[in-house]
Amino acid sequence: MINYLRNILIVSVLGIAACTANAKPVYIVDSMHFSDVFGEYRHYRIFLPSEYYERPNNYPVVYFYHGWSQRYFGSLIRDENNTKNPSEEELISEVVDRYQLIVVKPDGYNADPEDPYYLRPYNVGPVETHRQFALYFPELVGFVDKNYRTKPERKYRGITGYSMGGFMSFWLAGKYPHLVSAAGSFCGSPEFVIGPKNFPVEYYHGDVHQNYKGVRLRLNYGIEDFIRAYHRDLNEIFENRLEYYEVSDYPGGHALSGFDDMFDFFNRSFESPLPLVRSWNHIDVYPHFEVWDYRVTSDRNIPGFTILENVCHNGFRSSIRPFLPNGKPMERFMVRVGTSPRYERNTDYVVAIYDLKDLNYKELTIKSDDDGRLEINLNGSLNEVAIFHPDSARALPIIHSVERKSNSQQEERRERFFVKILNKGTEDFKDAKMEIFSFRDKVKLGEVSVSKLRGGKLVEIEVEIQRLETNHTLEVEKYIAVFSNEKGKRWEDTFELRIPERKTLEKNYIIADGGEYTYLSRGSDTITAVLGTGNGDGVLNPGESFAILVEDNGLHRLTQIKSNSEFLNLESKYSRKSDNWVPFDHVGGSFKYTIPTVSSNILDGEFIDLAIEYWMPNYPDHFIKKSRIRVPVEGEDFTAPVVNDITLNGDNVLQISISDGASIEVAKLLVKGEEDTGSITEYELNDDGVGDDIVPNDGVITQKISVPYFGEYNLSLYLEDELGNSGVVTPQETYLFYGNNLK
Repeated sequence: MINYLRNILIVSVLGIAACTANAKPVYIVDSMHFSDVFGEYRHYRIFLPSEYYERPNNYPVVYFYHGWSQRYFGSLIRDENNTKNPSEEELISEVVDRYQLIVVKPDGYNADPEDPYYLRPYNVGPVETHRQFALYFPELVGFVDKNYRTKPERKYRGITGYSMGGFMSFWLAGKYPHLVSAAGSFCGSPEFVIGPKNFPVEYYHGDVHQNYKGVRLRLNYGIEDFIRAYHRDLNEIFENRLEYYEVSDYPGGHALSGFDDMFDFFNRSFESPLPLVRSWNHIDVYPHFEVWDYRVTSDRNIPGFTILENVCHNGFRSSIRPFLPNGKPMERFMVRVGTSPRYERNTDYVVAIYDLKDLNYKELTIKSDDDGRLEINLNGSLNEVAIFHPDSARALPIIHSVERKSNSQQEERRERFFVKILNKGTEDFKDAKMEIFSFRDKVKLGEVSVSKLRGGKLVEIEVEIQRLETNHTLEVEKYIAVFSNEKGKRWEDTFELRIPERKTLEKNYIIADGGEYTYLSRGSDTITAVLGTGNGDGVLNPGESFAILVEDNGLHRLTQIKSNSEFLNLESKYSRKSDNWVPFDHVGGSFKYTIPTVSSNILDGEFIDLAIEYWMPNYPDHFIKKSRIRVPVEGEDFTAPVVNDITLNGDNVLQISISDGASIEVAKLLVKGEEDTGSITEYELNDDGVGDDIVPNDGVITQKISVPYFGEYNLSLYLEDELGNSGVVTPQETYLFYGNNLK
C-alpha cells in the first residue's frame, strides 16, 4: 500500500536505453507530491540521465505536458496506427542522455466525479472544476528544484508539450516568463477557454504575444495536422512581432513532429540564454498574479484581462479589458500594482498618473516600503503611470497613438503618419528627436525633430517613413520609436499599425440589422436566427447594431469588422461575438465576428469604411478571406436602447449593461416580488457615476436593490434615449434578493 503521508512516493523506477541496447538506461521515476494549490496529491513522471546517481552534476529541466487522453505515464487510449513508432518514453529518454537534462511530465488529469476516466486534461476548454493547472506550475517548479539536482535558474528551465499540452506550454511560458527561458509546442492548439471557474475567458496565444519578451519560442507541426490552419494563423502574428520565434513543419499529422529538433532548440537556448529584459509587458486572465516580482491584485469578477505594458523603472501602462486586443477598458474595476523591490527603501517617490481616455492627470507622493516596493492603486481604465525619484529629471516621452494620414494605399514606399506623443513626466522635454526603426531588422525608416514636449501634455506631429518592403500577407506592422534629447538621454517605445485592406469586396453582402437571416455557423451548420438590432430592412441607419453577411459559395458568412470610423463602437464586449468551430474541426478555436452599434450622431448620406474578414471551411483547414467595403448610412435613429445583460451579486447590487447609438435619458426599474404581488419597488436609474453607480457614461448602470423579504423577484426595465426612442425590457428569469426583514 502506498504511504500517503510521505511527501515523495516512488511508485516505480523504470529504465529505457538511451541510444543502443548496450547503453546504460536513463531513470524513469513515477512519483507524487502533495500540492497546496490543489489540496491533493499530484502525480508526475521524471526522467533522469543515466549517470544521475553516479555524478554530482546539476541539470537543466524541461517540463513536458501531455495531450488529450494521456496522463503522466502514457495514453489511456491505444493508438493502433502508431504501434511501430518509438514511444514517447523512448523519445524522451534518448534526448535526456544526449543533452544531459531532466524532463518532468506533470499529470494533467482533471478528475470529474461523474466520470472516473475523464480524458480532457488541465481543466481547459471548458473550465469544469476548481483546479487551476496554471497556478500549480510555480509550486511544481519549486518542488522539483528542491528535491532533484537541477540548475534552478530560469535560463536553464524550459517547457514543452504535445497538443493540449502544447497549448499549456505557450500559456505557461507567457504567464511565467520569469520562470522559463524557452518554450516549445508540438501541434498545440492556439486557443482554449481558460481561467477562473466562475468567469473563464477565450484565450488566444496570438493576442498575448507581448508576454513572450525575453523568451524563446518554437512551434513544430505536421503538414497534415488537422490544426495546421490555426498554426498558420498564429505564425502570421508571431513572425512579425517576436524576435525569438522559430517554426518548422514536418511530414505527417498530429504527432510529436520534429522531436529531436525541439530538444536541440532547448539545448541551444540553455547554452545561449537571452539576457534579462529591461522592460516587459504582461496580460493575465486572473485578477491576481505575480510576474517579474510584481504583485498585481484586482477586484475584477467577470471575464477579462489585466494588462501591464512597457513596465520599467520609470513606470508602466495598465488597463483591464473584456477582450483583446481592443476591448474597451473597464474603469469600474480597481487594480493594485505592487512593484518589484527596485526602489530606494522608505523613500518618497513622485507618481504621475494619466487616464489616457480623457487625459485626466493626478500627481501623488508614494513612499516605498522596507523592501523598496511601491504600491500604486489604479482603476481599470487605460492609465499611464510615471515614477520619479524626487531628485531625478521628470521628463518621459511615450507614443500615445498613431494613425495613418490616409486610409488609401500608396504604391510608393513612402508613408505618412500622425503621431501623438505624451510627455508623462512633469518637466518639459526640449530639443527632442524621434527616430522610427523597423521591428524585425532594426533599420532606420524615418526621423523627426520636436522642439518642445511640455510636461503632462500631448503633441501631434507628422512623420514620414521610407518602408523597406510591403508584405501583403501581414495584417499589422510593428515599429520601434527611439526618443533622444540634446543631453544624450534615450527612451524606446513600440507601436503597431494595421495595414489597410486593398481589395474591395466583389461578392454580394447584406446588412443584418435586426431581421431574421440564414447563415453558416460553427464551420458546418446552417442556422436561421435574428442578427443585429434595428428595423431589419437591410439599410444601415443611425442607432442600429448590425452584422455584415457575405455570400460566398452559396452561403452567407459571418464577418469580423475593423474600422477607424468614430461612429462605430467596436470596443464594447457586446460588439464582439464568438462562433465556436469545435463541432467542425475539433480544435478549440473560434471565429470572432462583429456586431457594432452605429452612433446616432452620424449624418444621413455619410459612408463608413470597413475592413472585413471571414473564414471559409475546407476540413480540416479554414481559409481567411479579407476585403474592404464602403457602407452608406441613411435616415435617422429610431432604434430603442438594448439591454445586453443584467448581473446580480450577493450584496443585492444589480448591474445593467445597455447599448444605444445615443445617450440614455430615462431609465426606470420595477422590482416585483414573484409571490407577493403587492411588493413593488421602483428605482430611477442613472449612468452618472453618482451614488451606487460607479463610472459615468460607461453603458453600465449599477444600483443596490432593497427589498422587504428574501426571495425571487421579477424585473421590468423602461429605457428611453435622448432622441425619444424607448422600450420596455422584461427578463424571463427571476432574480434572488436578500430581504431587509429576517423572518
